[in-house]
Amino acid sequence: MSKEAMLPCIICGTTLDNSYDGAINQPSEGTEFATYGQYGSTFWDSMNGEEIVVNICDECLRGRTERIGRRKRYINLVVDDPRGPITVPTLVGRQWVEREMVPWFESHEDVDQREVELAEVGTLTGYSHVEWVENWRSIKHHIATEGGLVCTHERFIAECLDCGVTPLQGLR
Repeated sequence: MSKEAMLPCIICGTTLDNSYDGAINQPSEGTEFATYGQYGSTFWDSMNGEEIVVNICDECLRGRTERIGRRKRYINLVVDDPRGPITVPTLVGRQWVEREMVPWFESHEDVDQREVELAEVGTLTGYSHVEWVENWRSIKHHIATEGGLVCTHERFIAECLDCGVTPLQGLR
């Protein structure tokens, strides 16, 4: 880390280093905050896609937790991946949620992830605002074929149009 972040801490003015070489503003021991503003501000409310950006060092954040709120914006969607020596959850998407802002607390929320079935990946219904990772089809295909799982979709030609698995004989 030889290069300084573009912006110092807005509270104490400390110069922050970047977390890795080549970064422009990826502060180590600090957080970048960016906003388009909001209605009501007399300082900044961009209507054309511009953001303002500030950095706050970790020390200033830690010293002011009574002034910080938290809000959960999404829950990770994971599927059990049995391809290794142990089964691990693999990220396949996120479900956007609307949670109230609450005062700062140190631990995780009660629900940080939701497990979905392999067959539901890419086709999940019943939950609102689901966004799948870019390579969800590849993840689903590899887990299904290498994990020895059977595809339950009914959209086959030579292989499943949803996950790419070749159907077992007797299945569509």
